[in-house]
Amino acid sequence: MPPATPASPPSPRPAGAAPVAGSRDRVVDWLRGLAICFVVVDHLPVPSAYQVLTEEAIGPVSSAELFVALSGVVLGSVHARRVADSGWGASAQQMWSRAGTLYLTAVTLVVVTWLLTLVPGVDGRFVTTFTDQGTGAAGAEGAGQVYDLYGWFRGVADGTVPFPEAMEALFLLRMGPWQANILGLYVALLLLAPLVTWLLARRLWPVVVVLSLAGWGVALVEPVRVLPSQFEDAFPLLSWQVLFVLGTVVGWHRSAVLAAARTRAGRAVVVLLVVAWLAAVAFSWANPYLSNALDVRWVLLDDATYTQVYAEWFARTDLRPGRLAATWAFLVAAYALLTVAWRPVSAATSAALEPLGRATLYVFVVHVPVVLLVAQLGDRDTSLGVGTLLATATLALLWLMVRTRFLFGIVPR
Repeated sequence: MPPATPASPPSPRPAGAAPVAGSRDRVVDWLRGLAICFVVVDHLPVPSAYQVLTEEAIGPVSSAELFVALSGVVLGSVHARRVADSGWGASAQQMWSRAGTLYLTAVTLVVVTWLLTLVPGVDGRFVTTFTDQGTGAAGAEGAGQVYDLYGWFRGVADGTVPFPEAMEALFLLRMGPWQANILGLYVALLLLAPLVTWLLARRLWPVVVVLSLAGWGVALVEPVRVLPSQFEDAFPLLSWQVLFVLGTVVGWHRSAVLAAARTRAGRAVVVLLVVAWLAAVAFSWANPYLSNALDVRWVLLDDATYTQVYAEWFARTDLRPGRLAATWAFLVAAYALLTVAWRPVSAATSAALEPLGRATLYVFVVHVPVVLLVAQLGDRDTSLGVGTLLATATLALLWLMVRTRFLFGIVPR
């Protein structure tokens, strides 16, 4: 991102505030780095101690919600400056160009992943199939309906699917590794983003918020599949756009939002959101599901009641109201707490997380072949100790690839 050029000297940052590197907010980079680590851990085929943190220990929130919301915040912040400097047309062109880059990346990743599974001795089932745990027998680990994510390619190979049909499925992103299907969502969001910024540039942010919430509300009442792409199964566009759009509004008005947060009323709101986040964490820790033998839960509700409340208020696919609220409560609480405690937190963790947070697209793309490699070494039956070592090695490898800029000239960032 190009550094911002303020029209007047910037006001001093409050004591304890996290520093800004050029135009980058290091707290946001830190949070994105944490989120991409969660993604990698949750996409690995082996159990690990890290799952104690990644599987909703921070509340009924996953890395996907954090990424989508933070992507909106970053886009809004960056393009507010670009519209002011170069005009809306130039800004829109950059967003559409980025959407094109993501689309080509997604298509290429689908093909490259398939080719890797054809290497003799490689078991590609972990990336070419998806098991719906919700359809399995209660208590049966790994049970459930298995979906073939590359049925079109297999059909071409055995003569049951015409080649043009397979190409249509490829270019509509109807196939591909489940670990990367959210890329299709980002393509759609970036294609829509110029309309959002056009309205924001005309100070019509209330219209943007109302329309976004209305679309999300419609999807809650009656699920709507906007596109035929695979990502709609896990991240319905009409539901998930609300995180991105609200994030864009916040990012566009970033300075005003931060200034308001420093007022007496703003501080009170932040405190309330921190309390709300802690309540969400307390609820999440009562989840009867244990990620592994190290997991610890407490009992707030009986299992049946918890499951019912979770399904009605915190289900992920259609982004239920409690989950949407918990996501924003976490982001506000995390940003506030990190800002206050930035120096010690940064000293201990920034060297590991910030490089990953500044190259999240690169890490997301390369993690797919990496998890395929790990799948050749272990699976769900791998011991917790060995799985934790494999997860640690995976994160270390990805960090090293970022630090050495491995294939940075080929893989987008």
